[in-house]
Amino acid sequence: MNYKNISLVSAIFIIFSLIQVLISSVIYFYKIGFSYLNVSQYFIVNNNLISAVTILKVLSPHFLSQILVVFILSHLLQFSKVYKKKVINRVVVCLFFFTFFNIIAVFVVRFFLFGFFYIKTIAFLGFMFFYFLSSIMILKSFFNLSQSRTVTNLKK
Repeated sequence: MNYKNISLVSAIFIIFSLIQVLISSVIYFYKIGFSYLNVSQYFIVNNNLISAVTILKVLSPHFLSQILVVFILSHLLQFSKVYKKKVINRVVVCLFFFTFFNIIAVFVVRFFLFGFFYIKTIAFLGFMFFYFLSSIMILKSFFNLSQSRTVTNLKK
């Protein structure tokens, strides 16, 4: 099996993931913002609260894509030999938790805890942090893996 090609494809995926994190953060900041007033105004359109149907239309594609990317990231992270399994498992659990929390935060804020708009911002920032952290950890493990293979090949 050619691990070099797999590592290259995986590294390209991670780089595009990091670009996506940057773009998502900019869009979130532009569209919603990080202040209480901006987040509250996001949920109120023309003096009416956003409907459940509108929220579902927006969240359905986000749910599928975010869970798929998080699954791939956590899968790639499991192959890392740079970090202890305990650290990897904690990052993976936090990544899944904040992904799920980011997705359901809109429902929680809109239908249950309308006064707690900061929940959405905390969920988004946690999701972006662990997304970025896991991507960097994977890239670091790829670079360490390729360096160790190069050293091994030089010794032969």
